[in-house]
Formats: sequence, C-alpha cells, structure tokens
Amino acid sequence: MRLLAIAIAVLAALWSGYWVFGAEAVERGALAWLERLRSEGWEAGAEVSVAGFPNRFDLTLEDISLVDPDSGLAWEAPRFQVLALSYRRNHAILVWPGEQVVRTPRGALTVAADGMRGSIRSRGGFDRELESLRIVAEGVAVDLPSGSRVGVPSALFAVERRPESGAAYRVGFSVEDAFLRRDPGSAVDAGAGPADRGGRVDLDATVAFDSPLKVSSAEDRLPRPTRIGIDGARLLWGDLDLSASGALDIAPDGTPDGRITLKMEDWRGALTLGVDAGYIPRDSAPMLEGLLGALAGADPEGGNALEAPLVFQRGGLWLGVIPLGRAPSLVIR
Repeated sequence: MRLLAIAIAVLAALWSGYWVFGAEAVERGALAWLERLRSEGWEAGAEVSVAGFPNRFDLTLEDISLVDPDSGLAWEAPRFQVLALSYRRNHAILVWPGEQVVRTPRGALTVAADGMRGSIRSRGGFDRELESLRIVAEGVAVDLPSGSRVGVPSALFAVERRPESGAAYRVGFSVEDAFLRRDPGSAVDAGAGPADRGGRVDLDATVAFDSPLKVSSAEDRLPRPTRIGIDGARLLWGDLDLSASGALDIAPDGTPDGRITLKMEDWRGALTLGVDAGYIPRDSAPMLEGLLGALAGADPEGGNALEAPLVFQRGGLWLGVIPLGRAPSLVIR
C-alpha cells in the first residue's frame, strides 16, 4: 500500500507539472498572438488567463479590444473562451459572450445572442493545420448603425478540410427565418411584412489556399486564397429569390478573375418590394426597372426571370455588359 501511495503521489506530481507547463504554453501563445497583431499596427488588448486544472486548459480573454487601423474594423467583447481537454489538444470549444460590438467605418454593430458556440479541430496541437470549424448561433439580434435590427433565430457556419486536397476547404453557411426591422423596439411578430421576416440564406462553396490554414500562429503569414468555387448560394427574402454559382481564380495581389452567374426569379416583384420597404428610392425605380429589364431581355410586359453573369476581369467588375467599377481585392490580412 505504501508503494501504491508513493506511485500515486508521483503520478499526481507529474500530471500537475504537465498541466502547469501546458497552461503556461497556452497563455504564452495567446500573448504572442496579441503581440503579433500589435507589431502589424493593430491596437490589440485583452486580459489573458488559463484555468481548468487538472483536466482542462480553459483560455479566457477578457475586456477584448482589437482594432485594425487600415480597414477601420474593430471588435470589442467582454469575454471570449477557448475550452480544451488537457489530454485532447486538437479539439476545443469556442464560447462567445452574450453581447459584442463590431465597429466599421460606417458605424458600430451591436451583436447580441442567446448562445454562440463553436467547435474547432486541428491536425495535432493548436499550432497545427485546421481540420474543421463549426459555429452555431441561436437567437441573434444585430443592431445596425441605421437603427434597424436584423434578427436571426438560428445560423450555422462550417469549414471542413477536403481530404483529397491539402489546402482546399468546403465552406457552408445557413440562416433561417431571418427578419429585418426598422424599429428595434418593436416585437418580432407585430406587423411583419415580407420584407421584414422569413429570410433564408444558404451557401455551399469551396475555397482553395496556397497553403493549409492553421488554427493559430504567431509567426507564419496567413495563407492566400487562390480559388473560390461557389457550388450553390441562395437568398430568399419575401418575393426576392436570388441564386448564384460560379468560380473565381485569385491572383497573388488578390485580384479575382472569373464569373458568377446570378439568377433572380420575379425581379419585378423584388424591385417593388424594395421600393415599398423604403430600401430603394422611389425616383430610382424606373431607371432600375429599365436596367433589369434589359438584362433580363424582357419587354415591360414580358417575363420576370433574370439571369446575368457577374464578370471579374482585369481588375474590373461587370454585370453583364454594364461596368460596375473596380473588383474588390480578395486578400486576407
């Protein structure tokens, strides 16, 4: 019995040492990530702590403030957690707070949620390659700078590495029964019209990079996207039924080249809906009707289905033969 007690004490001491070593490594990794952001010009601050002895490494960031001065984007949150078992370092649970703020050059968005959690898996430890990411949000309400509110009862975002390709990932996104309200104080069900309620968004795409994504890294550069393939994307909102499919090749400087085919059912009804809801100026409606009619190849009494290519070429963006300006640069900072 004495030998057994000694063995248990030795194992407990060894395990305690392992936990302390691992917890310090997790904390150093989080601090190194913040320091890397600051070295790149970001304003990055958070209180970092690790708990969970003896079987967990629970990383908590409090009073988070991340500001990218180049883009004008910022994220503020009172708390964010990464929860992992100490003996399963390749899998963690992500927990967002009940309320957070995203700042943009056009104003701040306040995001509240009944629950927002994620699951992330890597190939090895958390400095290794990403295998999958899954985020589920329930009861989300986003207050926009305009005073409107977007509500999302449930949303799912998922990324999964394709086994046949070392650096290609399937990306999925789904939102059901979304609503948009001009008056954030109004009840969800009170007077909800087709423009307010019942929206759905689905995305199924494949994104290829020049190297595999990593869960976290304090030194490595971020992988560069090389190709985006949209297998299927669809937006349903009232009378609006918009779908898209196609592919873009991405140059090293982020310039996209390719085309996305857009299809819209009942574009006339969608235009009327936008005008009646106040999202499209009424005096712009005749011009838009003529433009959409020309794209649809329909006379004023003709059909309402529209199909047109969104063309990315030589740094420019066209809707059919209509120039829309410069194409956005698809670079991940």
